[in-house]
Amino acid sequence: MEEYTRFGTGVNHADVLTRRLEAYHEVAIPSHEPVEAPPGASSRHDVERGLTLVELPPLDAEPRALFHERLLSAHTEHAAFAAGRAAGFASWAQTPLTCDVVADREGVRVTMAAATDPDAFRKTYVFSPEGLIAVEFLWRPPDAPDAWFATEISHQGPLGLHATPAADIWEYPIETVAKSERGLERTVQGMATVLRWPAALGTAAVTLDPVRRP
Repeated sequence: MEEYTRFGTGVNHADVLTRRLEAYHEVAIPSHEPVEAPPGASSRHDVERGLTLVELPPLDAEPRALFHERLLSAHTEHAAFAAGRAAGFASWAQTPLTCDVVADREGVRVTMAAATDPDAFRKTYVFSPEGLIAVEFLWRPPDAPDAWFATEISHQGPLGLHATPAADIWEYPIETVAKSERGLERTVQGMATVLRWPAALGTAAVTLDPVRRP
C-alpha cells in the first residue's frame, strides 16, 4: 500500500521515501589519498568534493510501502535489516498478485494472492467506513522451522498497530542522506515498524486503531 491518507488529519501515513543510492553518496566517501582544496574561494565542484561520508548510507533494495511481507532467516539481525543488508530469503514486495474485492454494508475486503501459487501467500486488507481496520495474512510455512514471517510498515505518524498473535517487534528510523548548500544532511523520513511471527504459524493479523472523527 503506497498511499493511506486519513482525511480527518490530512496525513498520508505511507508518505515515506525509499532510500536510494545517489551519485554524491559515492563521491562523498574519501579516497585513500587526501584531496587538498585549492586556494581562494571554493567552486561548487570543490564544495562537492569536500563532502565526506564514512560509508554508504543505508539503502533499500525494494520500494517502501505500508505492509511489505518477507520470510526472514533465524539469523537475520535487527541492525543488518535496518541497514538494508538483510532482505530475507523470500519477499512479496514485487511479486504479481491477483486481487479480489468484496464490498457490502459493513465495508470492503481486498484479498490478494500470489498469482503463480495462491496458497503460498495471501493478504487481505479490511476496510470499514472509518478506513483501514485490519490486515490479515496467510502463508505456506517454509521448510526452515526457525524462520520468521515479517510485515514491515514504513509510516509517517503513529498508526496504533496491534498484532494477533503477539509479535516480536523491531523499529528503526528511515533516515536518508541528502545534499544541500550546507553539505550532507541526515533526514528522518519516517519510521519502520517490523512485526515478526514464527513462520510455522502460517497465519497472523494486524489491527489498527480506529479513526477518530474530528
